[in-house]
Amino acid sequence: MFQVMMNICTQLAMAHRHHSLQVLSKSTVGGHAFPIIVNIGATVNIIDSNTFKKMKGITLKPTKVKAYPFTHSEAVSVKGKFESVIETKSRYATSTFFVLNEAQTGCLLSAETAQELGVITLQLSKLSEKTDVQRPVLRSHSPDISHILLKFQDVFKGLSKLKGYTVKLNIDENAIPQAQPQRRVPFHVRSKVKTSIKELVQDEIIEPVPETSPWWVSPIIVVPKKDNSVCLYINMRMSNKAIKRVR
Repeated sequence: MFQVMMNICTQLAMAHRHHSLQVLSKSTVGGHAFPIIVNIGATVNIIDSNTFKKMKGITLKPTKVKAYPFTHSEAVSVKGKFESVIETKSRYATSTFFVLNEAQTGCLLSAETAQELGVITLQLSKLSEKTDVQRPVLRSHSPDISHILLKFQDVFKGLSKLKGYTVKLNIDENAIPQAQPQRRVPFHVRSKVKTSIKELVQDEIIEPVPETSPWWVSPIIVVPKKDNSVCLYINMRMSNKAIKRVR
């Protein structure tokens, strides 16, 4: 069933060559190279059974996800899932792949993963292939990089935090803690600011302290982002004056 969907995608790409849509992608998944088709309509990454049998050292995990081919109401049989590093010549990303019980359906790369790898760029008005990456990208200088990323994938997920270590600041003992007044937050972003603060607390980046504690209080600065969210900054100028410079 996925073979029919891939044929349709290939015909669509051939009919729209002026958009420079890349259909086939030679990528490496978990250190194994095989052809994979970039499907801008796919929401998950698909590996067929025959391809997965050639991939050594990867253990499948059970999944309740149901995969439906385009224009079909019946789900295909999914054997399991695994997380692995997918790598191109210029980028790599950690993604989830779903393995089908069917043997020769072919392999699909979802639009989300393709964008992470810089293979395609999706815009509101056009779809184009990204051939030249203008910003710095991570490159694999070691042939074992995929194995390392896969083995220690938990380290490369989420936020990078140093746990179990206390940072000591050289604070001037004569400095008097100052509680600066907070700047007014625009009404239309107040709910977003509250959400951001909750997320920072959940991620253990900040923690609440009693209001009666003699702590320094610095005002926050709210900066709107292009994705309609907000970024929070802290004006630490007054607090920094109490830090002794050490050379």
